[in-house]
Amino acid sequence: MHPRMSFIEKGLNLVNQILLVMTKEEYLALAAERYDELKALDKIDSFYDYEKEFEKIFNKLGRAVLEKKISDVPADRRKKKHSQNSDT
Repeated sequence: MHPRMSFIEKGLNLVNQILLVMTKEEYLALAAERYDELKALDKIDSFYDYEKEFEKIFNKLGRAVLEKKISDVPADRRKKKHSQNSDT
């Protein structure tokens, strides 16, 4: 893969990560919130502007997915979480 991923490759990677962390219904609900923004892209004539706006929309979607994922509170708030990179 090229060192700089295209916005399409980033979008596909995001979708693959989403499928690992949430249900289809949760993802579709978040994506549906961005539908009107994606549909509005049809009015843009310049491919550069289209790509720029498309990337903004998917960045917002990615942020929403991340916030949804990390906002889950564990059942026991006192339970420690160990990093996979931790030696302890």
